[in-house]
Amino acid sequence: MAKSVVVQEKFRKYCAICGKPITEEHHLIGGRNRHLCDLDGLVISLCNEHHTGSNCSAHHCKEFKRLCNMLAEVAWIKEQYKEMCKQAGIEIPEEVLIGQFISRYGENYL
Repeated sequence: MAKSVVVQEKFRKYCAICGKPITEEHHLIGGRNRHLCDLDGLVISLCNEHHTGSNCSAHHCKEFKRLCNMLAEVAWIKEQYKEMCKQAGIEIPEEVLIGQFISRYGENYL
């Protein structure tokens, strides 16, 4: 399992939606950017039903996919903000971080 900046490690054994024991990992942004999710920790744990098993799953529901994309962007910005502020010792404007996310992932989901 890849490291996650979205869910604390102690909760990674359970589905992020229903709490059932997990069987699968879901990359919050798919396609050509899936490998970046592994690098950036933009993954959550899902049971089979919420990952691919129903019409309301992450891979079959447009709204669920959109929510995952938004969650990924918020988590990425939060993580980058903490890191950049720590390194620079200053507050970084949110617009700068959104621009960096767009540069990395090609889209603004918010």
